[in-house]
Amino acid sequence: MFALLSTVFSLRNVLLLFCLLNLKNLPLAWELRLLYRGWRSWRSKRDVARILDTAASRASSDSKAPASSHPLFAPLTISSRTPLLEIDHNIHKSNSTYFSDLDESRTALVVHLLSSTKFSPAELDKAGYKGAFAVILGSVHTSFLKEIKAYERYEVRSRVLSWDQKWIIIGSVFVRPKNAKDRIREAKVEGKSEAENNTQQDEHDSGEILLATCLSKYVVKKGRFTVSPERCWISAGWMPEKPADRTTPPVVVDSSAAMTPDMEQIDGAVGLTAADLRRRAQETAAKAAEKLKEDQNNGAEEKLSKADEACRQAASNWSWDDIEAERTRGMKIAENWLGLDRSLREQWEEDFARGIGR
Repeated sequence: MFALLSTVFSLRNVLLLFCLLNLKNLPLAWELRLLYRGWRSWRSKRDVARILDTAASRASSDSKAPASSHPLFAPLTISSRTPLLEIDHNIHKSNSTYFSDLDESRTALVVHLLSSTKFSPAELDKAGYKGAFAVILGSVHTSFLKEIKAYERYEVRSRVLSWDQKWIIIGSVFVRPKNAKDRIREAKVEGKSEAENNTQQDEHDSGEILLATCLSKYVVKKGRFTVSPERCWISAGWMPEKPADRTTPPVVVDSSAAMTPDMEQIDGAVGLTAADLRRRAQETAAKAAEKLKEDQNNGAEEKLSKADEACRQAASNWSWDDIEAERTRGMKIAENWLGLDRSLREQWEEDFARGIGR
């Protein structure tokens, strides 16, 4: 009996230890990780104004500060490790598990940038854009450069690279600090002794090892319609309004073939059936409710909160042209990947038309 109890107690301890060492991969752990990152990254308009003011003061004190110093392009960092359940047969992090870390990192970034967004219902609902807002992942490309060993600590950094009228392009990297073995290896490659390598550190040496790189694209939807990223940034308070002499892209890009038509006006009730009259009454009531809602929204917009005003003032400290220049630079980085994505789709369509692979 004692031996049996001892065995059960031992197995329980082993199971408990196994769970503790693999908390990251237990059931529902991924969902809890995303909720935690979203909660930690939630920003109000006051938070955005404070972040912009702090970054602007730093940029003004540094005349060589690049356009990427704008908080909209700043990376957001999370740290993690590789537990036993993420190890493959090569005894390092499995390639498939990188994407769950990317989900966590990108969720933190997207919530950080978009949680302060305030869309006017009268502005979009009136045009027929019904439905809830959603941020949807469109595609991911990842290059694996260095292995990540079991339980090795690393960081995932994600930031906005660019955007167009539809897509938000996000770049992510996996990095870890260099260790003594890395520096010895570098010294051998460069033909230096370890002592020389320690005393002659390159000023451009980041002190980190790049483990993987990733490009992702997101789209912001309201129902079936696409909301432009620029509209999101301005609404969230990260960007100033576009100058009047600039070409303004459409606020909402329609992703469907047909637009929602305006409701037809019924001039008279002659010849209408009971069903027609009920439908007419419902439409009239809906219009009255929509008009009341619109008036309430317009009245609320006239009385901007102090947080909104502070956010607008902070955003105006940044040049729209500098932000646009950084956006253009980031698009040049991503354009080859976007072009490859289009080419692959075109190749698939061509193969399908020729009956290849069916």
